Amino acid sequence: MYRVEIIEEQEKWNQVVSGSCNPNVFGLFEWGKFKESSWIVNRVAVYKNDSLQGATQILLKKAPGVIFGWAASGVFVTNYKHLEIVIEKIREHYAAKALFHYLRFNFCENSTGDSSFRIRGLDLLKASSNPVNSGFTVRFKLEKAQEIEKEMSSNNRYYLKKALKENLVFKKENEVNAEAFTSLHNLMTSSKDLQQIEINLETISSLKNSLAENLNMFSVYKDEECLSSCLVIRSKKQAFYYLAATSNKGREVYASFFMIANLLKELANEGITDFDFSGITPYDKNAAGVNRFKMGFGGEVINYLGEWEISNNWFVSKLFNWLVAKKL
Repeated sequence: MYRVEIIEEQEKWNQVVSGSCNPNVFGLFEWGKFKESSWIVNRVAVYKNDSLQGATQILLKKAPGVIFGWAASGVFVTNYKHLEIVIEKIREHYAAKALFHYLRFNFCENSTGDSSFRIRGLDLLKASSNPVNSGFTVRFKLEKAQEIEKEMSSNNRYYLKKALKENLVFKKENEVNAEAFTSLHNLMTSSKDLQQIEINLETISSLKNSLAENLNMFSVYKDEECLSSCLVIRSKKQAFYYLAATSNKGREVYASFFMIANLLKELANEGITDFDFSGITPYDKNAAGVNRFKMGFGGEVINYLGEWEISNNWFVSKLFNWLVAKKL
């Protein structure tokens, strides 16, 4: 006998996520808390009798007769053999709530192997025609005392050597300084004429307050001036590179190369084994520099399984994909 439960308790939910075979940081209760200001957040678990089969943290928007759902965490399962029934029970749950439903899941697993085989074989899912994300990332399997420099490209090693001559200091901040990070980030976007990706203090403060100890800030200083910073989301042995900023002075002394080389070592020493560098794309020519930078530290380029959807109405599906394409 299967049952669906909406979980409200933080400790219980995080135990559900950590008990799955495919956890990720976007399943954290704290991440959902961050999103509550603009979404309805449901944490849905599927049980067979009292045995957990799987779960998802899904962000919802509602209109009369319609439910739209976005699950950045994908679907957690205790075993991939449960995947089909878990997705079906989640679908049934929302089908009973509205005349029309559209649910999209972003699977963070590699697009090869058992998970890929099972997901691609499900008739109830189809690949999203307009994905939100590129589907590509750089992942690192970290080990203590790992010699990061040996894994780097010659280009990245060259700029790291230049940075090492600049008397830079790498630091894990005692707490996230939302105001300082926002200021540095928007100084960077302004200098690059990229005002469209500016951030605001309210959002970063909310991220800090929601994620608490799951969010860390790392910085690079020269003569006590902060030149580069990044925000990293953590959960147990996983870490995700969320956002970064470097000033013009920082770029002149290659502070970002220094920061990432030291960040990888620091995370490894703290027991992180899985680091997701995020944010690469083969589809945008303007991203070539970022791609080269991130791929040059020696991680593995991963093509996620990516975004898959369920809908009981073709027009609702077309509408949601059109909105995504328009970035609305």
